[in-house]
Amino acid sequence: MKVNQTAGDVIINKKTPEPLPTAGGTGGSGGPSGADGPGRPGGKGDSGWAIKTSTSIQSNIKKAIDAEPEIRTELVKNYKEQIKSGEYKIDPDEVASKMIYDSLVEDLA
Repeated sequence: MKVNQTAGDVIINKKTPEPLPTAGGTGGSGGPSGADGPGRPGGKGDSGWAIKTSTSIQSNIKKAIDAEPEIRTELVKNYKEQIKSGEYKIDPDEVASKMIYDSLVEDLA
């Protein structure tokens, strides 16, 4: 059949997604007494361990970030004073080395 041809009354049934297995379920070899450790899908009963979801983890990270002040005023004040007094010196070689190192670490990750 060519792409531009149609095939009469074609009905395409939508496939409904199957539910995902949950930790500590019934049956299987997992679970507290199973071979693959506690709380694994298909385990024999509930292990009692809380399952962290990615949204739960992201929520905790966001809370930690929100708890930090946007500007650390003490640190900024110290640097401003060091710059005004001429005590703050920047080592260009150290800055360049750190930039190259960080770039390489990002590429490898």
